[in-house]
Amino acid sequence: MEELNFSIKEHINLNSYSDSKGWRGYCERNKPFTIARANKIVNYFCQFFSRFAPNVTIVYNCFKIKEHEQGNNSIANYVKYIEKYLIDFGYIKVASNSVYDNPDCLSTNFEIKQTTDYDIVSMFALLTMIDDGIDGHCFFVFNELGLIAYAHNNTGFGFIRFKLTENCYENIFLQNVSLISGFESQLVY
Repeated sequence: MEELNFSIKEHINLNSYSDSKGWRGYCERNKPFTIARANKIVNYFCQFFSRFAPNVTIVYNCFKIKEHEQGNNSIANYVKYIEKYLIDFGYIKVASNSVYDNPDCLSTNFEIKQTTDYDIVSMFALLTMIDDGIDGHCFFVFNELGLIAYAHNNTGFGFIRFKLTENCYENIFLQNVSLISGFESQLVY
């Protein structure tokens, strides 16, 4: 694939993203988790980056653990809806706990999907942030920006730069996020 002509493992330390060469920083919530707070940061992420990179490549090996049971509350129902959509449309698979019998299950079988649909980006980000029943990795690659982003379970995003570009949009994003109530950011220069 011309748009993404490298292995994700060449640019990301899958054991510790912040130890990756090119790691630039992160943002996270500094108040208790709420669905509204998760939606706020995901919506801002999608609105911000869609202005500069209408195409995004999602590189992922996420799977849902069949044996994991969601509770029966509003957060669980929200998560179930997102899971169902991504499973029904073939974005993620369901696996049993035996998937962990393979010691490489979290570092292989990456899929690559190019999209202009930031709703898909939003769903992947939200599941990564709030669903304990989803495992694996998910990265958003903005090739023209030279940037890889990932959502994390502290209700935020991290950034890894893989090539130099004229503008460092992650810097602008992280500076702006630090002004949003309920969030803080850390930028590595």
